[in-house]
Amino acid sequence: MKPINIHCCSWNVGDEGPPAEDLSPFLGVQAEPYPDVIFVGLQEVVRSEDWYDALKTVLAPLDFVLIKVRNCWAIWIYAFVQRDLLPATNNIESELTAFGYAGIMGNKGACSIRMEVCGVNMACVSAHFTAHCENFGDRLNDYMDIIKRQNFRDPDVNVILDHDYVFWMGDLNFRSEGIDKDGAERLIKVKRFDSLLEYDQLLRAMKEDLIFQDFLEGPIRFPPTFKFDKGTNIYDTSKKNRVPSYTDRILYMAHNDFALDHNVQLNSMGRRTPQKKRKHPVRGGPTEQDPTTLSQSLLAEHPDLRLLVYDWLPQYLSSDHKPVYARFEALVPNSWFALPIRFLPSLKDVQPRNRDLDFLYTLMDPPPLSSMDYTGKTIRNIDSSSLLCKYRPSRKHRHQRMRSKRRSLSANNLRTVATEPTNVAQANAISGTVDTILKTVCGPSALLEVPGPIGSITSLCDLSLYPPAAFEVHSWDRIGIFPSNFYDFTKDDLSTVYASTSSLSSAELVSYMEMVSSTPANSGTHKIPAVLFNSPLMKGKIEAAVLTGCPTSKAQLIYFSKRKNCPQGYSSLIQLEDLDAEEL
Repeated sequence: MKPINIHCCSWNVGDEGPPAEDLSPFLGVQAEPYPDVIFVGLQEVVRSEDWYDALKTVLAPLDFVLIKVRNCWAIWIYAFVQRDLLPATNNIESELTAFGYAGIMGNKGACSIRMEVCGVNMACVSAHFTAHCENFGDRLNDYMDIIKRQNFRDPDVNVILDHDYVFWMGDLNFRSEGIDKDGAERLIKVKRFDSLLEYDQLLRAMKEDLIFQDFLEGPIRFPPTFKFDKGTNIYDTSKKNRVPSYTDRILYMAHNDFALDHNVQLNSMGRRTPQKKRKHPVRGGPTEQDPTTLSQSLLAEHPDLRLLVYDWLPQYLSSDHKPVYARFEALVPNSWFALPIRFLPSLKDVQPRNRDLDFLYTLMDPPPLSSMDYTGKTIRNIDSSSLLCKYRPSRKHRHQRMRSKRRSLSANNLRTVATEPTNVAQANAISGTVDTILKTVCGPSALLEVPGPIGSITSLCDLSLYPPAAFEVHSWDRIGIFPSNFYDFTKDDLSTVYASTSSLSSAELVSYMEMVSSTPANSGTHKIPAVLFNSPLMKGKIEAAVLTGCPTSKAQLIYFSKRKNCPQGYSSLIQLEDLDAEEL
């Protein structure tokens, strides 16, 4: 397993706009290596567009893409990933819970984003709990309300606490209780933070298992983040005389509990099935087993989350709170299932701007396995594996051990139908026949070669992975074309067309395959993965007028699913050029 780097940062901005100070330290990008994933939580936001622009100014030039943003009134959460990780990011969702005035207004509450990155599912919550020291019980209820009300459509996990990795950040409003302001400031002055934390409401509650039962928090070696006179590093001098408190926190959880009830459902083919509708979340209590007693084999297969740093940022002066941040290293599997939509590479090296762009794509069911090239952090698709995955028997995997108590789902009763091969040798024979036919039709270069230490296609396909639920095409699915440096899925498209309802006819398919076979064998650009010929090739068109308006020399097609509400496929970059009549 390989690690990815995750940066979480939270700030109650106190109804202020973006600060004059550089936001790079807050976002964790002041120096390389940059994080792979960034979660940003903001509370008490009143100028959201200004904050959007400020985040974009810092992150867009560094090739980060905003994949999701959600707010609950003044509570915001943003999720960014590096552009290279987009093909490995799936099942992006968001939720919110409001429990402010009258129990429904959003001045207090939480919003969350969940997604799957490189086969690992993670969720991040940005929360703002009830204020004031005496409202300790209300804050406990705030936490439970969020846990109970927020649930997702993912077939594996539909509640926050069932994710492999959970990050919970925000202004949780737990106060220093049992000490006065002068006493707290004396401890702060001599950096006796451990002594001050003995009065912290949150740590007391966690010790008594009243809240965040399965969560951890890093060592706190910094002063309280609240309350300051705005524009200074001086604690509250107003008549309220607030006691300095650690209101702003980041907690995290990695699953080490294999005894929870989870909602993964498998059909007779060993494939995961989608949730037809959202269900009221149900979760058992925390495990009674000491994680240190778990077998080494289970721990070895279990995703691991390591805290690298947890600190505050006192240089930001605009708010009465100071921001906090945490950096994590999270393990991800060596391989995972790719996105289901695959765009065929163009047979032309250059797309004229004054000509319509004709493109082809297909649905891969099940999709192939992907792997990360960690030298250059690029995604490689192991295309032929999806052929084999259709023929192999399903076997136990960590999805079953980690996410389900249904021990009856053993290898025997999850076998595929009797007409399918039951061993790797038969699967190899079938795969070899398919490959031979395709090489004959398309030429030796038609199949994607996978170099490096990944291993053979056969050995990879024999991994005990549960293929994802079949992708459901919707009539409102759409395909957008974007400049190559796009930042925001929702705002940066040049144009959008509905997903095609027409596929290549038999004659068109023959013509296309003849064109492929006539492509120079040594042209890596024109390799057509074999798996693409398992499904109908759908065709679409982007008008030339759209290409003319593209501000960059390259463009990219992205398939958006209506049901999943997130991308399900990316094309390779399309080179655009202005060609005169003679060159055409």
